[in-house]
Amino acid sequence: AEVVEMLHIASVLHNEIVDDADMKRDNQRLGIGLSNGLSLLAGDFLLARSVTLLAQLRNCRVVELMANVIEAIVHGDVLHRESPNAAETFDDYIKKSFLKNAALLANAGTAVMTLENRSETDVATAFAYGKHLGRNQPPELTTTRHEQDPSRQKHDSMLPSASLAQDYVSPVKA
Repeated sequence: AEVVEMLHIASVLHNEIVDDADMKRDNQRLGIGLSNGLSLLAGDFLLARSVTLLAQLRNCRVVELMANVIEAIVHGDVLHRESPNAAETFDDYIKKSFLKNAALLANAGTAVMTLENRSETDVATAFAYGKHLGRNQPPELTTTRHEQDPSRQKHDSMLPSASLAQDYVSPVKA
């Protein structure tokens, strides 16, 4: 859980720098007011610390799962910045939602089941649970620069439950 929280907060801190300068939402949500340089260093520190803790587990599969999470978050952020709102399809939204949010929860569950030497069925169930939990986060918790765009809010409120959406093959392996 500690590693997952560190990865999440590192992502939030890095997004603060990358997102539009007028949107200081993520740092305000954390209750801190760091400069870009300090946000970057704090995010890097948390990322490095989480990797150190993962290495101490001495489980290559778990390290690989969480490394894939970092890759997925970055991939999701790149997709988020490449696609303008008006051109975003439902499929794009679901894919980015998985990469930016659900990959962390899905692979965290998988990692726990792996560390506990649980059955493949339990591992798959944990992955699916985390995937759907991450996809179902309310838009106000997952959006950043689109938060103040009324057309985006209307789009988000019209989305069906993630359990009805099709599954995507992602760079994160179950």
